Amino acid sequence: MDFEKAIRLHKTVERFWLIVLILSVLATIYFSYKEGIAENKFMIVVPVLAALWYMFRRGFRKRLERQYKEQQGDQ
Repeated sequence: MDFEKAIRLHKTVERFWLIVLILSVLATIYFSYKEGIAENKFMIVVPVLAALWYMFRRGFRKRLERQYKEQQGDQ
């Protein structure tokens, strides 16, 4: 797999985790408001995990882009 395809793939996965993050935050807010925070205190974990995965994927993509630019400069 070449760098350009890999970067596109990582951008797609990054967007996926961003959507999961947004939806999980909205769901957590909704259910916490509807049923109370005490009933849904563990739902806070889902947005935190989604945010961590999003940041991990974003960092990995940035590193891959940097490597691609360095490789292009060497040629």
